[in-house]
Amino acid sequence: SVEMKLVSFNGTNLYAVKDTNEQVDGDALTFTVSSEVAKALANNDAIVTTLDSANGTDRTVISISDREVTYTGKLTDATGDVALKLAYKVTYNTSDLTVGLKNGTPTINAYVAVGATLDIKSTSAKAGYAILANGTAISKAADGSNTVSAEYVMKGSVVALTFAKDSGVVSDLALNSLQIKGKTVTLDQRTKTGTVTLEGEAKNTSINDYTAVANDGDATVTVFNNSNTLVAPASKSDLGATASTLTYTVIVSAPNKAAVTYTVTVNTNDLVKTTLTNASNAKVDGIVDNGYVVKGKDIRFTVEPASGMKIDSVSYTVGGSGGGTITPSGNTYVVPAKDVTGVVAVTIVQSAAASSAMTGAFTLNGATVQGIEQNVYFDKTKDVTFTVSAPTGQHVTKVEYKIGSGGANMVSASPDGTYIIKATDLTGADTSTNKLTITVTVAANPVVTFTGTGYGEDGTLLPATITADYNGSVTFKAAAGKSVTVNTPANGTLKMGATVDGWTTWTLSDITGNLTVTIP
Repeated sequence: SVEMKLVSFNGTNLYAVKDTNEQVDGDALTFTVSSEVAKALANNDAIVTTLDSANGTDRTVISISDREVTYTGKLTDATGDVALKLAYKVTYNTSDLTVGLKNGTPTINAYVAVGATLDIKSTSAKAGYAILANGTAISKAADGSNTVSAEYVMKGSVVALTFAKDSGVVSDLALNSLQIKGKTVTLDQRTKTGTVTLEGEAKNTSINDYTAVANDGDATVTVFNNSNTLVAPASKSDLGATASTLTYTVIVSAPNKAAVTYTVTVNTNDLVKTTLTNASNAKVDGIVDNGYVVKGKDIRFTVEPASGMKIDSVSYTVGGSGGGTITPSGNTYVVPAKDVTGVVAVTIVQSAAASSAMTGAFTLNGATVQGIEQNVYFDKTKDVTFTVSAPTGQHVTKVEYKIGSGGANMVSASPDGTYIIKATDLTGADTSTNKLTITVTVAANPVVTFTGTGYGEDGTLLPATITADYNGSVTFKAAAGKSVTVNTPANGTLKMGATVDGWTTWTLSDITGNLTVTIP
């Protein structure tokens, strides 16, 4: 058995115990480290390892209290001298490394002790590729046939490995823009740092964790979060409702260029939940149901009544009680910061405006109407403007409207394709028995049947039948000198065009009904 005492190396990062001929075999050692080292240990960015396990395969269980670190392993060896070392994590993406290899993947230790050398070897490297640690080349470019190797002395921090070509050239890679949870990061290209402060979006799991744009179209952006875990571009994390400061590592890499690394600080706030009761679908901007806002900060939002409605009241409670009715400024409402301490529940109450009427159920026959909906309030003092789309393979033949049980009134499409019911025709509409209803009639599009041999504009043989758009056209080719005819001229206009290389182009336009085209 041996007695050992702690010796500091370089002040913080490497520790040794020496035999002084006293019996302390198996005793726990307690030693103090810097706050940075303690954080690295707590985040699993670093471990304590014994001298003969400098690559970190012998991970030791430790306990951390403030900055006091207790090593609980049994400390013995044949010579009576044992050392403890701090080993830091090595991070990489397999795809980043294999981009420079013809085959195979390097074997890399998960942790390497501070002051120890990280050795990387791989065969069959592509010509001109070198290994980089945190964006700095640590190997010479391989010749494409020999083993490529690299050495890097761990300096007391996480090292990110990449593979790049022509490492001797200073990289001009950069992030053009970066968004974290939809918020734009302020980037400093000189220091390769960035900062962003998140509000309610920190809890929003419908927003991507990040969106990045590099200045090189071939570049790949890799992001590691506060726990040094790789973040997938489409991941949508919940970053919590408690204020914190997170550090993201963002690596930009591309073939033929050295990678660059950005350190991005992400600040989050203490948040409270919001709920929204909006039964009549007022237009609300600035607050959502099941959302989150910054605790102790004004909630400012706007409310506009739904069509044909008026706002009766907007009120709120905090944590199920208190609050009150909000007096707006214009259409802006504010929950004061002093009340934003718990769940803020906002309720909007609307009622029909004096000028309101309602729509009833529409008869659409598969068509769709945009601009006015069924069974909603609308302002009858204003024109009702809408568009109509027929189902695929059909066209609209008629659009009509009725007020209550009154007679049907036809509406014609305007030149821009819209339909308009004038306000002067809506005076009798109300919210009970005299609702506005719309009926759309559709029919199948016309079919053009070909007899004889004809060819399309692309030179392919015409099929026996073609479904044409209503009022549309069909162009085809027939051998020169052929007398092409249609059976029902009233359903379309046939016109002969130019003859080139023995083929004449024909156009059948303004098609409103079924036609048979005969090519003798």
